[in-house]
Amino acid sequence: MFKKFLFYVFSLFFIASTFALTWSNLPDEKLNCNTIKNKFSIIWPSVTKVWIESTYKIDNLQDDNIWTIVKDWKVVYTYTWNKFNYRFQKAGNVLINVKFDYENCNILLTKKVDIYKKIVLSIKEEKVSFVPYEQLNKKWIFYKNIKLKDLKDNKYLLKLSDYIIVWQSDIIDFFANKEKINLNTKKIILLINSFKSFYSKFIIPYVKSVSQNNIYVYDENSFLNILELIYQWKWLDDKNLFVVSSIWDKIYFPLSYFVNKLIENGLDINKLWLILLALFWIIVISIFRQVIWFSVFWVYTPLLFVVLIILLGYKIALILFLLSLLANLITHFITKKIYILYSSKIALNYIVYVIVSIIFIWLLFKYNFMYFTNINNSVILAFFIMPLLSKNLVKEETNIFSKNFWIFVFEFFIISFILYLIFKLDSLKYILVAYPDLLWLFAIFAILVWRFSGLQVLEYIRFYPLIKKWFYEEE
Repeated sequence: MFKKFLFYVFSLFFIASTFALTWSNLPDEKLNCNTIKNKFSIIWPSVTKVWIESTYKIDNLQDDNIWTIVKDWKVVYTYTWNKFNYRFQKAGNVLINVKFDYENCNILLTKKVDIYKKIVLSIKEEKVSFVPYEQLNKKWIFYKNIKLKDLKDNKYLLKLSDYIIVWQSDIIDFFANKEKINLNTKKIILLINSFKSFYSKFIIPYVKSVSQNNIYVYDENSFLNILELIYQWKWLDDKNLFVVSSIWDKIYFPLSYFVNKLIENGLDINKLWLILLALFWIIVISIFRQVIWFSVFWVYTPLLFVVLIILLGYKIALILFLLSLLANLITHFITKKIYILYSSKIALNYIVYVIVSIIFIWLLFKYNFMYFTNINNSVILAFFIMPLLSKNLVKEETNIFSKNFWIFVFEFFIISFILYLIFKLDSLKYILVAYPDLLWLFAIFAILVWRFSGLQVLEYIRFYPLIKKWFYEEE
């Protein structure tokens, strides 16, 4: 009897200790499995389209797993492999589950997937606030607004999309990135309120790679009407199809004809804009020289300076100009003391300029001002052109300590600044590229300015006391 008692006691003690030990280890094991589970996730995609093959896999895991598709709480498909490829045949919401064992833990991962019939993307920097999301979702039409800077992160949606709506402010940058996106199978809708001729010319080079029948042009007020057509599964209006040819292509508009041909052959529209702008700049400089009486030397001096600012940025261009101006002043001071021939003065000026520039760049590197870390061809070209520009401000008879010299420098920067502001006028850019034949009118106006021989504006100010006196004497 006593032996039986001892046996029961030891049995109960063994069962209790085993249960206690097991129970104490459960939280640690559970915690450990949760930590392991958090290391994994199902990647790609949470949004997809019917009849498009979607691929799902587990990050950081290559073993075979059990994949299941759950819809309305029922398992409708099971698959075993290290990744899961599937073409969804109906729109709706499903759960994708995957089970696998890892380090003695049973891991279950779940991902919700929305399957749509159509995908509409809007390319706009600001979010559109009046989109009827609920109506679109009822017909399983997915809509998303994407900023240009986020195009790369949304490549998958761009690939699946049926419609891409591009707003006017983002058209240029969108097509500049278009080589990264296959646009052949998509309907591209351009929302343009103004300067339609300019944007039509801008996208001409891309029509070769994108079917012309896939590009539509509407105004921005038609945005909701477009969504309504898509919602009702109706075709877009063919009268809004993009058309290359227009009245401006005719040979009796020669500049427009040749500009279109240049654009069609891939000439960068920003470089073309700079070429067309040159005549307008020359007219502005001529007005300041001949009508207002600014004394800036030569027409090309401020013009080239502004071009270099556009190519290099104002910091590098201004640094190079000031270095060349300093070199010219040093050369001018030396040649005042020592007589040398003109060609030798030019050579001396370049020698001084190179020495001053090397010393200055060395100082920049020493004190960690990295303005010249990327020396490209444009910087090299500007390096050799700048002495010629500053030379027009420092003449043989120039007295650098005189008031007139600093007035010349001030006038030079004033005109350069005005030319740069003109370059930043987008409206002028659109007009000149869309209607380049307007340059004929600018040329006629330039001839009238060049023939002006009356008193200049600053002369009226200068001689105002004499004019006032003459009026009093007449009275």
